[in-house]
Amino acid sequence: ERYPTAPFMGVIIGARGVNHKRLQDTTGCRIFIRGREVGDKFQTDEELQMPMHVHIEGDTEEQIMMAEALIQPLLNPESPEFEYARTHGMQQL
Repeated sequence: ERYPTAPFMGVIIGARGVNHKRLQDTTGCRIFIRGREVGDKFQTDEELQMPMHVHIEGDTEEQIMMAEALIQPLLNPESPEFEYARTHGMQQL
């Protein structure tokens, strides 16, 4: 909601899912984008009512903390990590 026009889903997923796969492989977590603007049939009714958000599932607290640390900069369009993920993903096409 803070940056309504930022392409968060595209940055986190990346071209052909390359960023998403890399995040999951690096952290060992399952990472989902959920919320009312997302067409995911596996969402709960509660998630369908929420704003777009990142849902992280991991086996350990350390995995979840690592995923949060890697994803947090991707949620700030002013961060260098956001810009790198955005442009790197675009290069994959």
